[in-house]
Amino acid sequence: MIGGGKPTLRTKAQPVDPDHLGGLVNPALHSILTLRPPAALRGKVMSALLTLSQVGGPLALLAAGPALGAFGARPVFAVVAAVQTVARIGAGTVGLRLRPTLSPA
Repeated sequence: MIGGGKPTLRTKAQPVDPDHLGGLVNPALHSILTLRPPAALRGKVMSALLTLSQVGGPLALLAAGPALGAFGARPVFAVVAAVQTVARIGAGTVGLRLRPTLSPA
């Protein structure tokens, strides 16, 4: 095995490895986030996105711990999946609406 990684156990509930799906979404998302802002603002936009990302992770962990303790894993993960789905649909809808009017800087 290249890289010495451990093989993952695949179950019926997980037909596709979510780590591999990131390769479908992340390059397009990152290119949009990098190329859409005007060149003069690009550094500030990327700094803001990185800051939000770095702050958001620990805040999510602070919220997830008590939620997992109070409600269990299944409801918490269902809520996380629902929120991410709504967010992706919203971002995709906005992106498609703006697509004809915006061009890369």
